[in-house]
Amino acid sequence: MDWRRFFRFKIMLIQFVPLVVYFSAFLCIVAYNLYFHFDRLLVVQNNRLLLAFALYVITILVFSFTYYRLYRSERDNFHFSGGIAGPQGKRLVHRADKLVPAFTEIEKILASIQPKLELAANQKVRLDAIRSIPGDANLVLRRSDRRDSLELSNGYSVHFERRGGGYRSAPTVHAFITKAGELVGEEFDLQYHYVTTTRDLFEGVCEIKLRCEEGLADLQARLGTLSSATPDLWTYRDFLYFSTVTQTTVGYGDILPNSSIVRTFVMLQILIGYLIIAVFINMTFAR
Repeated sequence: MDWRRFFRFKIMLIQFVPLVVYFSAFLCIVAYNLYFHFDRLLVVQNNRLLLAFALYVITILVFSFTYYRLYRSERDNFHFSGGIAGPQGKRLVHRADKLVPAFTEIEKILASIQPKLELAANQKVRLDAIRSIPGDANLVLRRSDRRDSLELSNGYSVHFERRGGGYRSAPTVHAFITKAGELVGEEFDLQYHYVTTTRDLFEGVCEIKLRCEEGLADLQARLGTLSSATPDLWTYRDFLYFSTVTQTTVGYGDILPNSSIVRTFVMLQILIGYLIIAVFINMTFAR
């Protein structure tokens, strides 16, 4: 077990204890009502109320995606106050300082073992039948129920860990690289569900290398925009937040529409939100 990752998860969980408690209580209330009062939920009026609430949430999601696409097409469509843009830029620089050397290091490591794995991949040997990569005894393979690890002689290890999966769903494979037990870079979700042969292992290493190259290119491109008037700092989650505060008419003012088309969408979303609320109130107090 990677104890460092385990304790990091525990610290993160402690930070979100109030939120976890709130949603746990909410889920308990929902489960209680579903179990003991399911017949009441079948009432037409209650179904309509649930439908109105679902429509309200769906509207937030639809407009958040619209705002994000507008931002990606033209960053001038939104204005972000300096109070949030400055710290966000510093977080991007801090992330780049950490990941750029890690991605570069990972690329070199994978490039060194890629030719050896390619030779073994052509044989399509099952991993459960070998303990090292054919042709190179320094590439040691260790397998467990949920993880396949390729250990290199220089202290690095490439891990393919299966997570999730159930009765009707296949697990997903998360790939990451460690050095002396410490995570290097970040984890990657691979496209397939199982690593069973040397061909799968080679394709997994190639995909990790490609993802590192894409991550480097993306970070360098975003860092290049920091000196511009409209830096590329924001993700979909920021526009989900903007859509939520817009539809609920909170309006903190940290993110502002900066073009006519965005203002049009904002007005449309507010009107739709009020319409859904009006319908909700009407159905609640209807006799």
